[in-house]
Parts: sequence; structure tokens; C-alpha cells
Amino acid sequence: MVVIKYKDAGPRLRSFAWKVYPADHCFGLIIFHSMVLVFASKTYYHYIHLSGRFRTA
Repeated sequence: MVVIKYKDAGPRLRSFAWKVYPADHCFGLIIFHSMVLVFASKTYYHYIHLSGRFRTA
């Protein structure tokens, strides 16, 4: 469910980043992609942690 919601919010976040940084699109893209990478890594490790916990339980 989280992945589906995130995919739906992707274009909205991208357009928002474009509006926030209209003068420097490269800077906006760097910040946007770093936010995406941080969010994806946190979600990925959280999922691994939960699945590992369920496996041992």
C-alpha cells in the first residue's frame, strides 16, 4: 500500500519541487532525488526489519 501511495504521489511531488525551485531546476532535482532516495531506503530497511521480525515470530 505504501508503494502504491508513493507512486501516486510521485508526479505531484515532482511538480511541487519544480515550483519550489523555478530558478534552478538542477538544484531542485538534486534535492528531490535525495529526498526520494532517503525515503526509499528508510522504507526498504523498515520492510526488511518487519519481515525479519515476522519470520522469527
